[in-house]
Amino acid sequence: MKRLMITSVALLAWFSGEAMAACVPPYMSETQIKATLPGNTVCSPANCTGAACTWQEQHRGGPQNGELWDFKKGDNPMDPTEKVGHWTITPSAGLGTPSQVIISYLGGSGYSYRVKNEGSGLYRFCPSAGPGFPFSVKSGITGGCP
Repeated sequence: MKRLMITSVALLAWFSGEAMAACVPPYMSETQIKATLPGNTVCSPANCTGAACTWQEQHRGGPQNGELWDFKKGDNPMDPTEKVGHWTITPSAGLGTPSQVIISYLGGSGYSYRVKNEGSGLYRFCPSAGPGFPFSVKSGITGGCP
């Protein structure tokens, strides 16, 4: 019984550490973010499940800010592409304060994220606390995510 409990605690600590490690420095610089988001479509990851995991947001404009559009189903009149807000890239405010992306949705919701490049074409929006939101980037703003 003790061995099972110790093993369970060790596994829980390892999995918790993995989730928390997802949003730790280094974060992308202002220059790196400007080369990644503007003019491109941000896609929920392919292995993501659930209704909240099927988004594809076009970052129109740039290089510092622009409009945020939800591609949805493109030209489909039942669920067409629509403007959902704005985005802005903020410069670093000095040592220990990374550049951020501020997403402001129409209707008032706004969020600030640091951006982490996880490699292999995967990125992560990192809020001030928590594991953040993984995403990939599709070049351009025509068509939907793969």
